[in-house]
Amino acid sequence: MFELIVYTRDWHPLSHCSFAANNAGTKVYESIRLPDTGIEQIMWPTHCVENTKGAEFYPNLVIRSKDIIVNKGV
Repeated sequence: MFELIVYTRDWHPLSHCSFAANNAGTKVYESIRLPDTGIEQIMWPTHCVENTKGAEFYPNLVIRSKDIIVNKGV
């Protein structure tokens, strides 16, 4: 139906700075200032880790070779 389809997905490294598990003493959904940048960041549960089942697209999704996949959160 469409000539071009663009898919987006979270595709985080396991060491992602937004994961509470990677920031000692923080709690999920707590907001902190990241030490290296000073940027405010919400702490998230570990999710959508690259190359894991939790980051996969729905198995019945048909992705054509001309479609584009954009990985975010890398």
